[in-house]
Amino acid sequence: MDLQELVRKVTIERSTILKYTVESQVFMLYSLTFKKLFNNKEYTWKINRKAEDYFKLSKTLKHYPVLGNTNASLPYYKNFLKLEDVEKLRVIVAFIRELLKADTHPEQFIEFLELSIMSFSSTEKYKEGYVYKYGSGRLSNQKRCFNCCNKILGKKKRWLRITSDGLEYRLSNTSEMVEEVIQFAKKFDILYGAKDAEFISGIKIASPQHRFIFIVNDIQKRDEWVEAINAVYNASEFRISMVRHKSSFIIRENIIGQFYIDGNDYFSDVYDRLSEAKKAVCISDWWLTPDMELKRPCSKTPNSKIIDLLGEIADRGVKIYILLYKELSFALTLNSLYSKRELQNRSPNIKVLRHPTVSIRGGNFIWSHHTKLICIDNACAFLGGLDLCWGRWDTPNHYLDDVEGEFWPGIDYSNSRIADFVKVDDFETDSIDRRSEPRMPWHDVAIMVSGVVVKDLWIHFMQVWNHVIKDITGNKNREHMMPLHDMTIHQRITNNLVDLLAKASQEVSEKIKSMPIDFGGLMNRIKNLEESEEVTKLKAKFEKERKISESEEIKITKKKFNALSIFANIVKSKLLNPYPEAHISRDLAKARAEDYETNLKEEEEEEKNESILTAEYTDDRRSFEHFSRTSKDYFTELNTGYLECQVLRSAGSWNFGIDTTEESIHNAYLNIIYDSTNFIYIENQFFISSTAGKPVLNRIGEALIKRIEMAILCGENYKVIVILPLLPAFEGSVDDPAATVLRVQLHWEYRTICRGKKSIYERLKQKTSTPEKYIKFFSLRTHGKILGKPVTEMIYVHSKLMIVDDKIVIIGSANINDRSMVGNRDSEIAMIIEDKEKIMSVLNGQDIEVSKFAYNFRMNLLQEHSGSKNMMALRDPMSDEFYRIFDRQAKKNTRRYRKIFACYPDDLIRSLNMVQDFMKEARLDLYEEYSKKIVGHLVEFPLKFLEDENLKINVSQKEYLLPEITFT
Repeated sequence: MDLQELVRKVTIERSTILKYTVESQVFMLYSLTFKKLFNNKEYTWKINRKAEDYFKLSKTLKHYPVLGNTNASLPYYKNFLKLEDVEKLRVIVAFIRELLKADTHPEQFIEFLELSIMSFSSTEKYKEGYVYKYGSGRLSNQKRCFNCCNKILGKKKRWLRITSDGLEYRLSNTSEMVEEVIQFAKKFDILYGAKDAEFISGIKIASPQHRFIFIVNDIQKRDEWVEAINAVYNASEFRISMVRHKSSFIIRENIIGQFYIDGNDYFSDVYDRLSEAKKAVCISDWWLTPDMELKRPCSKTPNSKIIDLLGEIADRGVKIYILLYKELSFALTLNSLYSKRELQNRSPNIKVLRHPTVSIRGGNFIWSHHTKLICIDNACAFLGGLDLCWGRWDTPNHYLDDVEGEFWPGIDYSNSRIADFVKVDDFETDSIDRRSEPRMPWHDVAIMVSGVVVKDLWIHFMQVWNHVIKDITGNKNREHMMPLHDMTIHQRITNNLVDLLAKASQEVSEKIKSMPIDFGGLMNRIKNLEESEEVTKLKAKFEKERKISESEEIKITKKKFNALSIFANIVKSKLLNPYPEAHISRDLAKARAEDYETNLKEEEEEEKNESILTAEYTDDRRSFEHFSRTSKDYFTELNTGYLECQVLRSAGSWNFGIDTTEESIHNAYLNIIYDSTNFIYIENQFFISSTAGKPVLNRIGEALIKRIEMAILCGENYKVIVILPLLPAFEGSVDDPAATVLRVQLHWEYRTICRGKKSIYERLKQKTSTPEKYIKFFSLRTHGKILGKPVTEMIYVHSKLMIVDDKIVIIGSANINDRSMVGNRDSEIAMIIEDKEKIMSVLNGQDIEVSKFAYNFRMNLLQEHSGSKNMMALRDPMSDEFYRIFDRQAKKNTRRYRKIFACYPDDLIRSLNMVQDFMKEARLDLYEEYSKKIVGHLVEFPLKFLEDENLKINVSQKEYLLPEITFT
């Protein structure tokens, strides 16, 4: 549609005369309000013009031939001035009405009406028109020495448009290609005048990403623009809504959400929702492999590859924006260049950006874009820990084998501990021998949301996308800039979500009871306690930690390393000197024998209760139907709800081009931990915090300590459950001299948890002799047979999840480490979720009202991990019955894996030179007898593993040249 069609059927709705005063001079403004019906929606907008503007337009159009058949004319200016005010207005209105009757309209008239080809692309039409942009408006460009001088860049004519979400400008009113987007935010200042905007008629917009100056013709126009921008901004949600945790986004209500456990259901629903895309899709991933199948088994869904699906919807005209982490090829084998080429060659509607850059201008190559996000038409969005890539698809069964390749074809059958991905473009070739080696199961969680919060996720993506465009191309190329109109909210909600929500609401209404529940924070709960001096002191320190200072800045420890070639050598090289061979000491062997005897006695005593647990868990592998069992076998009908959501993120200068680092994910973790009342459930890929000592900065471990200390002093029953992977997923055996990165990750985790005076357990031992009563760490492992041979492997926990008091959920892409939490390193996205729908449950033996979404999420996870269907016991994580099922079963599973497989990591392995001898003690002949007694996937996280070993990088290792913060 062109501008001529947009002008047709525009009418004048009303007209008035305004008085405008500038420096004691009074001007008459003729204000006309226009109306147009477009796509069954009525748009209205107002323009203010002085008499001279109308006469200037008349003079410009005087010889325009198309207007010859109209009566569009004005009297002589002197005669016009003699008329009464009402008559003047009538003459002007008649003049404009006659111009509107013409079949075609000159460019000058269209500009006069403040119309552009994008005028009716949003829900409302606000002020727009030509201005003069002065210099570069983006902070990231201004910081570059060769691009920071506005005088060199000068003034450029641009078409500026106000939308309900912010400002955007283009080369002209006929251009669809956006040059820049300036998004409304909590921090958004509108300054004007020579002092603040360098020109008397200049206006300066200051936002987290911009210092944008534009100039208009006179002061009257300047004030008109300021008033228009202020009016829209002051009515926006950023001015009238509450913001928590120093996030850039507000709290959204009435959101529909669904959680996913493991990849099968998640990837299947991603496929279904992408298939329905109508307008635009955005995808941000750390790794994306275009040849991955989203639906399994592969023979039943041959067309579910990502590239086929995206290509199909792109052929329908859907615009697809994909942002990928640009890895260093010698350090990581993601091959994002292959992904970009394959996707962009498939359709011109697929745009792919890789970032960060490593160029002569400088750039980041330590931190990454770690976000996992998919937005579809603003109708729904997916986020969590699952990238659209190889190795992530799995079911709650977490099987180790797939001999026929029906569920994990080719390279997707993977185990990064045995062999990392190498040639990802050769995806049909197995990376490991599936007839002898087990795959490494992948446990992960994610969510889908539908509602206005999707708009915030679009805005987040748009901000980073447009920053990346500028960072890559400077001021040259805007071809891929994302406009605001691609974020128009669609009210379409998928039918299956609506059906599930109706079903869940009906079930809740039957169960819920009205009772007053105090969900207040910790400080409210201890008001009536008799406070000792120690409690008072701790409270003051506790509250101080809770309030994060706005002026606090992250101080990064810096280490110098010279050139990129050195970094390449560090990653490529392997140390040649093996660890000296040694036998297990006699004392250790004796201790181990005693331990085995004790374990056997305990097992005999517990045998009576064993039948109860094993009866609840069966491992029927007689068909592919059982092989592909998913979380939908449990509570799918309860996975939706009326949610209250807020977007959180980690964002800084290099990845967003903002002036102040945002660490709202970190802030939310701290605040919610401090305010927790009963228990915290955490699943995370890493667990590295400031309790490990310098240079680690994030304070999540410290917050847990302080909350538990308060529980100890107040005599509270309080629990923290943490589930971590047994080992970091790096290639090689832990005792391999080249596995330096694997060991240093263990170093920081153990320093955080239990080693060193500042660690969580050592700090808590100053208050209690049993810190494990308050906080306990678990992991996941599974077993099976490959062609008749017993095998075992850890289940890699990749989740980034915290559930608090069955009330609050935080889920996203952020790990518990500095890379994810401190804001200016890896870019991350997360969401905090509270459910207004309540159900009755039991916590600490008391009937209590909890949030449906959080409760069902946790119960699904606990059922999968424990293998138990005793829902009455699992619902109260603070009860003795829960302890019997969860904690004691983890202990028994750990002992049985030790007896059968002698696998590491294990508490009995205290140093690296014990690993091989320990593994030789495996008794696979006992598999049939003891494997039947392994229930679920739970095992203990081995707190004593390698405790006699120095796992930190030493000066003789080349990795020592890297900044220490790289590994935290």
